[in-house]
Amino acid sequence: MKKLFFVLIINIMSLFLFSTYVNASYDVSDRVRIGVKYGSSAIGNPTVSSTTKSFDFYSVNEDVYNIGSVDAKKVSISSSLSYLIVEQSQFESINAALEYCNKRENLVPYIKDENICAVMEEIYTPEELSINLETARSFNETAFIVEPDSNLIKVTDEFGKTLLLFCQTESYNLGIGATDDGLIDFGKEETYRDVIEFVKKGNAFNIISNVTMQHYLYSVVPAEIGASAPLEAQKAQAVCARTYYEENIKRHKADGFSLCATTHCQMYIGTKWERAQSNKAVDETENMIITYNGKPISAVYFAHSSGRTANVEDVWGNPYPYLKSVEDKYCTDYSWEVKINYSDLTKKMNDKGYNLGTVTSVKISKMADTGTVTGIIIKGTNGQKEFLRESVRTILGVKSQNFIIPSGNEVSVDANQTKYTLKEYAEFLAGKKPPVSAPKLNDDTIYGKGNGHNVGFSQHGAMGYAENEGWDYITILKHYYQGVEIEGE
Repeated sequence: MKKLFFVLIINIMSLFLFSTYVNASYDVSDRVRIGVKYGSSAIGNPTVSSTTKSFDFYSVNEDVYNIGSVDAKKVSISSSLSYLIVEQSQFESINAALEYCNKRENLVPYIKDENICAVMEEIYTPEELSINLETARSFNETAFIVEPDSNLIKVTDEFGKTLLLFCQTESYNLGIGATDDGLIDFGKEETYRDVIEFVKKGNAFNIISNVTMQHYLYSVVPAEIGASAPLEAQKAQAVCARTYYEENIKRHKADGFSLCATTHCQMYIGTKWERAQSNKAVDETENMIITYNGKPISAVYFAHSSGRTANVEDVWGNPYPYLKSVEDKYCTDYSWEVKINYSDLTKKMNDKGYNLGTVTSVKISKMADTGTVTGIIIKGTNGQKEFLRESVRTILGVKSQNFIIPSGNEVSVDANQTKYTLKEYAEFLAGKKPPVSAPKLNDDTIYGKGNGHNVGFSQHGAMGYAENEGWDYITILKHYYQGVEIEGE
């Protein structure tokens, strides 16, 4: 009895401790929509393969509606522009429409909005239209004509047989997936789970991956932090990535989806890098997000700091209470150097319309007490231009805002008129305090540390804390994001 009582007390204490970490007040998205190919990368006539040799078809708006399945090794998607004659309408599924079509020659299923019909296709002339309408009305006197529509999409099998016609509208897109939880690809050696939407844009198709949040993160976590990272670091990455999606859900609204599949948003490459441990990290943090005052935070993250993260205002201007500079002691070993190419910099200034003449020097003008360079002055024969915050990194094309530019035996930072010796800069580069010996530094070389914008969650730092100090993902997240809560189930 004493043993049972002790176990009950331990379990109650565990529940209490866990409840201090998580809370179920925020409703996390069940599904996500990721732009895989769009704009200039849209695909002309995509061909789709299924690992199960059969396909489910969907009509997709805010929800995903399964409208039927067809056996085929491959299907091709293309535009169609012809008259259609609707012989029968209001079928419950593609399969029901197919059953009817197989009893008649030259009929295929046609889907528009919530209606599935059986139609005659490939009718181009008024003469053909008249003859075929008469034929259709001999089977159904209510048969009617549908005018050519530039949003009509044709799906054919590997033999060129039309499987169905889908009319894309403002509310509904065509979705295709493999049956029985299989995988599909569209000829790029990249396989995807769940549903792919094919959205007609002119003569090409945007490819949108419509997947569950968990399946999305199965791809993002190993693509962003690496599948070999410690489990707790991967769990922290999973929570960051889930939160990032929720906070940026409208980032690509104008493009017709939520986030893209590149580093502009989060890296997403289908199932290519999925690994068991990464999937475990996602599953064990299901529905968990990071909040501040009950709302998802801006869960930004990056690869490698210089030993300390940056204050967000030193990079993007606006301060956030949870994005403050913190120690990142396992990130002191990544350094780099770039020789200043004055010819390329002159061209870049001219291309951007600054007209500084020939660039003659680059000088640090402002530096935060964290070591983040927040201003540089680029001087030319016709004038000079100051660049602030993140533009410092982008205009120079360097890996981070943590760097020095030597000038003679010392560097002047105009913000406080302090003269920094080469020795002091060497100490900064090494992430140490005196004494260290100063290396020989070249005046026309940028010496830096770290990789990325340096704000928020440090991936390499998280791996170090998990591996060397045994931090769990909650501790890691609350270190990099100050004053936040972890909500979930």
